[in-house]
Amino acid sequence: MKPTIEITPQDISAVIDESVIDHEIQSDEAIYVTGLAFNFWIRLEAERALIILSTYWEFKDDITEVEKLRCINNLNLDLLMIQFSIGEPGNRLSGHYSLPACPGLDRRQFLRATRMFADIFRSAVTSSEQARLTQPWPGDRGDDGPESQEPKLLN
Repeated sequence: MKPTIEITPQDISAVIDESVIDHEIQSDEAIYVTGLAFNFWIRLEAERALIILSTYWEFKDDITEVEKLRCINNLNLDLLMIQFSIGEPGNRLSGHYSLPACPGLDRRQFLRATRMFADIFRSAVTSSEQARLTQPWPGDRGDDGPESQEPKLLN
């Protein structure tokens, strides 16, 4: 087993397969991961030697722009790793993380980053603080029961 992998969808897919994580190659530059705590895309930018993890979740329709911006600011202050923003078409809580991959990508670092990304984003949208702003998580009881997770705080 090589410690580093190349930045191609096939090589990255092979590493994900070895870890028994459900996913699908969508193009020469994108993989959609469905087998972790939250679904997300892996976008490959081979020219810049970057792997970008990204996903989104919808805000509720009645949330004001100011509430969305406060939410984004709080998440960016409190949570590790992910850069949160308001995504297009303007009602999405978006998150992304750029993972450098030059001259290659360490497979353990890559797998850990993918798991952390999914876990942290899910905790962001299911936390009691953000749950009033975002669409409900499927199966979430809304009472901070076992389906909800508190965010992993930076401090």
